Amino acid sequence: MKKGEKVKVLVLNPSTKNVSKAINIINQQNKKAGPFSFSILLGDVFPSKDFVETGDLTVNIPTYFTEGEHGYNSKIELPENLVHLGEIGVYKLVNGLKIGYVFGNLKNITSNDILEKFKGQSIDIMMTYLWPDAIAREENLLLSGDPKLDILISELNPQYWFSCGGENGKYFERKPYIKDGKITRFISLATMGENRCWYAFQIGPIRLNSNQNIDATPPPIINKPNGEKRKLELNENENETSMKRSIYSNKTKLEITPESCFLCLSNPKFELHMIVSIAKYAYLTVSKGPLTLPKPLGFSGHGMIVPIEHFPTMREYVKNKKSSLKVQDSSLFKEVQQFQESLVEMFRNLGDYSVIFWEISRKRSVHGHIQFVPVQDMAIVNFRKVLDNQIEYDKRFYPESLKVREFGNEDKLEELNEVINNQDYVLFTIYGKEGITKYLIELGNDDDRFFDAQFPRKVVAVLLNLKNRIHWTKCIETKEQESIQKAEFQTNYDKYDIMKNI
Repeated sequence: MKKGEKVKVLVLNPSTKNVSKAINIINQQNKKAGPFSFSILLGDVFPSKDFVETGDLTVNIPTYFTEGEHGYNSKIELPENLVHLGEIGVYKLVNGLKIGYVFGNLKNITSNDILEKFKGQSIDIMMTYLWPDAIAREENLLLSGDPKLDILISELNPQYWFSCGGENGKYFERKPYIKDGKITRFISLATMGENRCWYAFQIGPIRLNSNQNIDATPPPIINKPNGEKRKLELNENENETSMKRSIYSNKTKLEITPESCFLCLSNPKFELHMIVSIAKYAYLTVSKGPLTLPKPLGFSGHGMIVPIEHFPTMREYVKNKKSSLKVQDSSLFKEVQQFQESLVEMFRNLGDYSVIFWEISRKRSVHGHIQFVPVQDMAIVNFRKVLDNQIEYDKRFYPESLKVREFGNEDKLEELNEVINNQDYVLFTIYGKEGITKYLIELGNDDDRFFDAQFPRKVVAVLLNLKNRIHWTKCIETKEQESIQKAEFQTNYDKYDIMKNI
């Protein structure tokens, strides 16, 4: 390698049980697709718990590796060209390229420790065992990430960032992100034996300006902790139409009036082209950035039932009316039920569809609403399993794990109604082939308690294998596309419209 020249590199995520096979792959690819200047091995290459005989290994090109979560067996005699980089640091090659690396087991290391190693550094290739938490959260793979690595997103702009995400490596290639005018490509490789366990590319220490025609995103959003308490919170107040992240402190929040609320009909900027039906107390609209795709129905089917009056919850609506009624006895609640039943009838007549409705009812919200999507019957049977798995993924972000209470077809709903009338909650309601099932998550009445407003959408996205559409901002449509979606929805809904019976 000459200083400043471009080189070809091969990266591989080997199986610790067969390192010799990984080396053979490198040697073979070097003949077929090379020559490569060097290669990189990810993960637990020579874990401290295992003994590996390396005497007969022939490594044809320089191959660098660090450590996974099981450390490194320093008693192993490494053959020529196989180089152990260490646990954390920067390795400079003769051509000027710099490789940064962070080992897998981060139990006894802090973000500051990582920062001290990389502050002010210019890194070309970054190697980490786990993903940064900010990227893992984007893909709903929280067990693959660690928040300590997020400091690298803030501090560095590597050209390439390679990871594997754990012992069972996951293949994933994130859309390139741009920061400080530089492009970074994040790539996670599957474990050897699976598809996409290796990756080849060309790189030079002098990088091109990122103003070339590259489809890039902003950097991943980093959640900033404050002591043990997470202050960065999704602001569900503006629902899916204007959801954004904001920081709450001292229990203060921006007051949003009907004239500026994205869900209020009195807002001059309200998007009327998305309205399907307006009744006495609520209206029906297609959703901004729909989770589901137009096929096979011809429209996404993702929509919202929104109370017309500006209240954060139906509980606050009833309370404001100074009514002695319970929420479930109010005219608003009954009309919302009518909307739900009419939608269930429509989707059932369009095919073997169940319907999932979800509601986040929080006093700190701005304008309450209920979202829904159609789900084929064959998929809905997995809902509870997916819900439980999502709670398991997310439990690190909550002082106490979220707890689910299930109410079936024949259950009395006194306990459910008690919660609806007295505290914050999340409620999934499934109208399935066999009847109605409700899943309740109680949130209490702590206004400062964190809850991820995208949690319900994540659950449904995983259920439908649409994890790439978890974030509504990735699913934005043009006004023309939204109008077409609304028109198709309205055409199919017309004969079920509750306004015809009012």
